[in-house]
Amino acid sequence: MKNMLRLLIALGLVWGVAAHATVIYENGATVNNAVFSDPNTPQFIADDFRLSHGLNSITEIRWTGVYAPNASTVEKNFSTVEDNFWFQLFADVSGAPALTPMVSLFVGDPGRTDMNIDIFSNDLFEYSVTIAPIIVTPDTTFWLSIINDTSNDAVSNWAWASQSFDFGGGNLAQRTSEGSSWFLSSSFVQDLTISGPVGIPEPAPIVLLAMGFVGLIGYRKLQDS
Repeated sequence: MKNMLRLLIALGLVWGVAAHATVIYENGATVNNAVFSDPNTPQFIADDFRLSHGLNSITEIRWTGVYAPNASTVEKNFSTVEDNFWFQLFADVSGAPALTPMVSLFVGDPGRTDMNIDIFSNDLFEYSVTIAPIIVTPDTTFWLSIINDTSNDAVSNWAWASQSFDFGGGNLAQRTSEGSSWFLSSSFVQDLTISGPVGIPEPAPIVLLAMGFVGLIGYRKLQDS
């Protein structure tokens, strides 16, 4: 009886705390272009997003980008030339990012995967990074800026991969320095996927149910004795 109780409670606790990461935002960009987001240019890029209620904890970010001019076989294959990425999260102010970020997170070199796709003769790379949860207000617009400081690269600057539109359809913000004003463009949407945990039932009801089940078995045994 004790062993059964322990097993049921353990299963209830595991069930309750378990959560799995899933895509909670994807802007669906079909990459056909790229926009510099590198202080070497100098230019900083941000794109907007909204998360739904219950899916508003950010734990993983995936994006793509290129190095222009193409350095995939020149310097970018050398370990001494590392990426220096950081993220900045901004509140929305009248349809544009605030001047000062809510969160500024340095992620360094997360590694890169060659997608075997060329954007204007530049190799397209994919990046992803897992971060400590950032919880944002659901159903609220925020802006995410992804920046790569390529100061240590004498050949290339980094551009965030995007989809370009001839007649609008995107929502891009850009500025030339930190703290300067943002300018909006409807010509681009940046390639961005955000993932986060999806919780499943809390442990307390399951544990109580398990204890009640074991109690019922004990009661029946007493009745039979």
